[in-house]
Amino acid sequence: MNERPDLLGGSPEYVINEVGGFTVHQGGKRFYPVQVAEKGIAWLRMTVRGTAGHSSLPAPDNALETLAKAIVKISQTALPWHVTAPARDFLTGMARGSGPAAQWLLPALLNPITGPLLLPAAIRDPQRRRSVEAILRNTANPTLISDGGTKINVIPGAASVEIDGRLVPGQTAEDLIRELLHVLRDPDGTRYDFSIIRESQAAVFSSVSSLFTKIKETVEFRDSEGIVVPSIVPGFTDSRNYQKLGAICYGFYPLQLPESLNFAALFHGVDERIPLEGFRWGIET
Repeated sequence: MNERPDLLGGSPEYVINEVGGFTVHQGGKRFYPVQVAEKGIAWLRMTVRGTAGHSSLPAPDNALETLAKAIVKISQTALPWHVTAPARDFLTGMARGSGPAAQWLLPALLNPITGPLLLPAAIRDPQRRRSVEAILRNTANPTLISDGGTKINVIPGAASVEIDGRLVPGQTAEDLIRELLHVLRDPDGTRYDFSIIRESQAAVFSSVSSLFTKIKETVEFRDSEGIVVPSIVPGFTDSRNYQKLGAICYGFYPLQLPESLNFAALFHGVDERIPLEGFRWGIET
């Protein structure tokens, strides 16, 4: 992408990418989210320091203990609610096709005060609820202890953890760091030192296009009760790279799924699979 964009035949107007077009069942209706946005990346390293010494003597500021407590705090604390245009379009689109209760509850999630309180009532399925919550907050998951002790009988003077942060549109790695320092009650960053390993902004594309209109018409022709909505996903794809070429990217690999299948839970799982009948439906679509 960076070295030989000419191999793509110039600057494509549209790119069809992954993560979208599969059935989501909500309130007795069948929705087909088409990805028009994806969250950004903020991979961080957090380092804490303490007094190094021999482990036969307890340390009042053991760096590993401080790090462990910080990891628990980050893992158990929800970050602030952020309402963005892609999340608003997705939730209002889902609401329009739902029953009266959902028509009131889903838009209410866009309120940063009532949204977190109403989310469990609005979306009862835990897996789906986590997915929706992830598009309304920055998230930070500690994933790798990257630095610590070197010997069992030595208290380390520093310890580090790497954190996989995901950013809603409009947010930066520095914004996420400020939120984490607030969680850790260290607004000046005197106890916790953050560095940015990798950062990439969220990718957002307009759903007002001839291609999106054609996708909507085709899916709703193939499934007369289906409802196409623009969506944002908490992960990331190659769309952010194609965006550099000026392309409009949509996540659309159509796949019809039964309500009984928890499709998102199968991603990267040991028994990842798709229904053959739904796959054929997608090919024809």
